Amino acid sequence: MNLTLRKKICQSIIVKADPEKHINEFGSIENFLNKYPVGGIFVGREVCTYKQESIAAIDVISEYKKYSKIPLLICMDAENGVNGIIDNAVELPPLLCVGAANDEALAYDYAKAIAGESRPLGVNWTFAPVCDLNINPLNLIVNKRSLGDDLNRSEKLLKALIKGYQENGLLATVKHFPGDGVDYRNQHITKSENSLSYDAWFEKSGRMFQTAIDSGVDAIMAGHICAPALQNDAVDNSYPPATLSYDLITKLLKNKMGFSGVVVSDALDMGGFLRWIYEQDEAEVKCFEIGIDMLLWPQLRVVDNIEKKVLSGQISTERVEDAFGRIIKMKEKIKTPDLLYDTHEFSLKTAQSLAKKGTYIIKNSLLPLDSKKYKKIRIVGISTEKNNMEKLKFLKEEFEKRGAVVEIYESWCNYHADFSTLDRNYDLLLYAYMLSPDVPNPIGVPAVTIHNSLIFDTDKTIIASFTTPYIYSQYCETAKTYINCYENEISMRTFVAGLYGECEFEGTAPVKI
Repeated sequence: MNLTLRKKICQSIIVKADPEKHINEFGSIENFLNKYPVGGIFVGREVCTYKQESIAAIDVISEYKKYSKIPLLICMDAENGVNGIIDNAVELPPLLCVGAANDEALAYDYAKAIAGESRPLGVNWTFAPVCDLNINPLNLIVNKRSLGDDLNRSEKLLKALIKGYQENGLLATVKHFPGDGVDYRNQHITKSENSLSYDAWFEKSGRMFQTAIDSGVDAIMAGHICAPALQNDAVDNSYPPATLSYDLITKLLKNKMGFSGVVVSDALDMGGFLRWIYEQDEAEVKCFEIGIDMLLWPQLRVVDNIEKKVLSGQISTERVEDAFGRIIKMKEKIKTPDLLYDTHEFSLKTAQSLAKKGTYIIKNSLLPLDSKKYKKIRIVGISTEKNNMEKLKFLKEEFEKRGAVVEIYESWCNYHADFSTLDRNYDLLLYAYMLSPDVPNPIGVPAVTIHNSLIFDTDKTIIASFTTPYIYSQYCETAKTYINCYENEISMRTFVAGLYGECEFEGTAPVKI
């Protein structure tokens, strides 16, 4: 493809689908793409907020594709579906449920379902699957987004996911190189670290990425994560994140591990990138220079800054050609196989299968429930979020379908109460843990409710975690009945059905708890 230097550099840029901004600044989307013929457009939840003449996400995407002279990569974080973009799309459970199901065919279907619902939108590239291992339970970013901590299980499921995406018209990306899930820090805020030794890295994190490479994955996302055992590029005793490390990206990932696809950065507005030693303009140029092929959400002036560096000889033309060649090669792989199935129905069936195969019982002294014995049920929510009442109401309705009389408490803060005077007019207590993985040590009312969940009426208490399986080891080892589930509606519906013995919970824990 015969393009100018500037246009080749522009192919390395991914911007948010932001029609309002681009129209305001450039007069039209066409003008924007003429000046900045970017390689990719990122679609996220924010697309749904544009209400100009009720523009739908699909129309926004079509507008960008219409005016791009070079085929666009339309990308999104479709980790568990496109329900953030389309209201009626099926919300699949998180990837950790796939790990719990431990079924390669179902992992393939999970990816196929996401690919199927992405296609009508025009999305052709997903920043998924996550291939980080849950090495540190206190790592709050990976957690339920991972396949687990079992290397052999995760490896075989990863292969199936990649195949499921790519055979069904969706380019796949594994993330976050060189591996999140080891440190406890959040790279959205500050640089994280993969502290594994050289040998341990190749046995764990490195093995997962090598498996993805050997499986022909299209792209790898570099995280704002350093790996000191693999680097010799420290500055003032501080190692740069992968997004700024020639040692990690070019020497290790591209040369030693043989990755010939596209290396895309994680978002360049994150603290792990911006809070290192470089100013933003310099950091964005450095990101490209060290071997990152596509920059996610840089400032547009990075194009001019890179071009100046190339023309002055500070960045080689070979670096530009390497990135451009990889991007075009990936674009040439875009295919749109015929959809010979109902994508919504397929996603629905996949979610239902995962709900049964991914939910698992850790302890049981009550199940299956006898609907005649357990008529009065009290559901107590444990969460630091403000939007979980609707989920609790959904659970309530499912119990009521089976003849139960249900009351909901968003918390039950009775730490200082005389237990003999408490209202204990119930046959069954269900503590629904919906704590975000980002809040491992809640305080105040949630903390008191956690305390209460294990100190009385334990013989008629069910504890269920709907967010992270580590709730059990963190708080609930003395629970008599404990179930790990997921907070999407299909999983919650299956959870209630399983309590009554209407279906079996078939999953096994994908992490050590």
